[in-house]
Amino acid sequence: MALNWTDDLSVNVKKIDEQHKELIGKINELFDACKEGKGSKVIGDIIAFLEKYVVFHFSTEEQYMQKYNYPDIEIHRKEHKYFIETFNKIKEEHITKNEMLLATFKLNDLLIKWLLNHIKKTDKAIGDYLQDKNVI
Repeated sequence: MALNWTDDLSVNVKKIDEQHKELIGKINELFDACKEGKGSKVIGDIIAFLEKYVVFHFSTEEQYMQKYNYPDIEIHRKEHKYFIETFNKIKEEHITKNEMLLATFKLNDLLIKWLLNHIKKTDKAIGDYLQDKNVI
C-alpha cells in the first residue's frame, strides 16, 4: 500500500513538511521494491538515505523546538533517540549478519509506525505550538 501525502500529515511548517514528504517517498520506494520481491536489493540505499536523513531532519525539528522554547522538547528528543537506536539495531543486523530480508521487513515496519505515530502526533504538536505562537 503506497502512502500518499495528506493534510493530516502536515505539521504546517514548510521545511518539516518537505522533509516528511521526502521520507514518504523513500517509504514508498521500499514498499514498491518489497512488493516486487526486490526489497533486499534496495535496503542498502534506504539505510544510507536514513543515516543522513535522521541527522538532518531531527536537527531541523530540534532547532525549531529550541528556538521557540517548545515545552515538550525532551519528550520529543527521546522519541528521536528511540528511532535512531531502533534504526541502528536494524542496520547492524543488515550489515553484520547479512539478514537483508529481515532487515527490510523490520525497517518497513519501523518507518510505517514512525509515520503514523510520531509524525501524526508528536510532530503535529510542534506545528500546533508554533502556530499558537504565531511564528509560522
